[in-house]
Amino acid sequence: NMARCVFARICTLLFLFVYVASACNSKSKKNILFFIADDAGFQSGAYGDHVISTPNLNALAASGTLFKKAYSTVASCSPSRASIMTGIPQHQNGMYGLAHSVHHFSGFNATTMSFSNILSSMGGYRTGLIGKKHVTPENVFTYDFEVSDTLEVMRNISYMKELTLQFFEECKNDSNPFLLYIGFGDPHRCDFDANGEISKNGAFCELYGTGGDQGIIPDWKPIIYSPADVIVPSFLPDTPATRAELAKLYTVTNRFDQGIGLIMNILKQNGLLNDTLIFFTSDNGIPFPGAKTNLYDPGMNIPLIIVDPTIQPPIIKKPVVNVDMVSLLDIFPTLLDWAGIPFNTYPLNGINVTLTGRSLLPLLGRPSPNPSWRQEVYGSHNLHEVTMYYPMRVYKTDQYKLIYNMANALSYPLAQDLWACETFQDVLNRTENGVPTGWCRTLEQYYFRDKWELFDTEVDPLEVSSLSGDPKYWPLLQDMQTKLKAWQNTTNDPWIIKYLHE
Repeated sequence: NMARCVFARICTLLFLFVYVASACNSKSKKNILFFIADDAGFQSGAYGDHVISTPNLNALAASGTLFKKAYSTVASCSPSRASIMTGIPQHQNGMYGLAHSVHHFSGFNATTMSFSNILSSMGGYRTGLIGKKHVTPENVFTYDFEVSDTLEVMRNISYMKELTLQFFEECKNDSNPFLLYIGFGDPHRCDFDANGEISKNGAFCELYGTGGDQGIIPDWKPIIYSPADVIVPSFLPDTPATRAELAKLYTVTNRFDQGIGLIMNILKQNGLLNDTLIFFTSDNGIPFPGAKTNLYDPGMNIPLIIVDPTIQPPIIKKPVVNVDMVSLLDIFPTLLDWAGIPFNTYPLNGINVTLTGRSLLPLLGRPSPNPSWRQEVYGSHNLHEVTMYYPMRVYKTDQYKLIYNMANALSYPLAQDLWACETFQDVLNRTENGVPTGWCRTLEQYYFRDKWELFDTEVDPLEVSSLSGDPKYWPLLQDMQTKLKAWQNTTNDPWIIKYLHE
């Protein structure tokens, strides 16, 4: 029976593959393939990590433009994804926190426009989403083809490959372009089980698909990394606990890299690469203390690779490295620019929406820095889990960064998985026992923050010594505060009332 089942599934895949050959592949299309990983950082060969194996990310980078200074506007899953899809920050689109379960946040459903809806209605695109979606409401974030938000569809790269084949089979007679959004669930930490214990699939679901009760992912060839070999980012303590967790993160990062390879192979086999704009990015930084849910750079600074098929790659393939400051809010206008669709402003909560992002197409394949490009990015975070109220706003230039902690009288809240992780528990235990933690912050510094944090990131890249109390920096502080407030006004930030009431 098992043999018959496997044979039937193979036959189905072969049938789909034959039909994909004629799917969505007419010339001169403006197709879009969008890869987004979940909590991914710079653990890839493309970004200089020589330990981890990421050949498919490396190949993407070698064919395109790799951004070193790309920033998410928010370090939380649902708010970041909603901001990417709408081109406006979380405080404006309404996706203040996580969409699932008891957290139950949802974006505004009145008139909010997402890139999938605009590309479909104004560009005739066939739209598809496979993997992690994690945003609501459905009428704002609509896709013609969608299979989303289960463990299998987010981490089983073989299943994701099958669904990709199915998407193309369904549009085989469609002469219109496509938008295909692939949301990997890796390297997000695995959910706890019903007893609050680490999942049987492992802390990072690194055991999922490896056999036995965890099932098999046929196309995945797991790579196990030694904790001794991993590269520990400077913002984390270099301890056995941290290294053990990073080794697991490496394994699942390699899993989604193999998934990228499977899907890229489908495009290549069917002649779609020359008509498809390809993105790879992450929603926020890695799921470790000081990164995810924080607006320090490890939480905001994320990988971004874009491959423009109209740009001839160099004979010796290597990335075009861009050092301009770009924001994930730039993705929305980039997609519209690629599709040739103008942005029409629309009313939302009493004002007309103005995009603060810009198309990235003029930066692709070109030297940087570009003197005509903007010199700053912004950030906006309110919550992650429903219990984690800690609104922050950010104005960042190449050298200086201002963080406005609006509720700094509260202690900084930790997500359940980040509090329970081995890395943070080790910091807690070492602190309680009076043993050096090896971390760049004390627990007191992490929990209790100044209302205004001002950092010179050239001399203080770990963002541990705020300059806001130094009179020498008060003119700079005031100038940055003014620019941050102006952006909040432009983006209709409800929290701007804090300037009047506190």
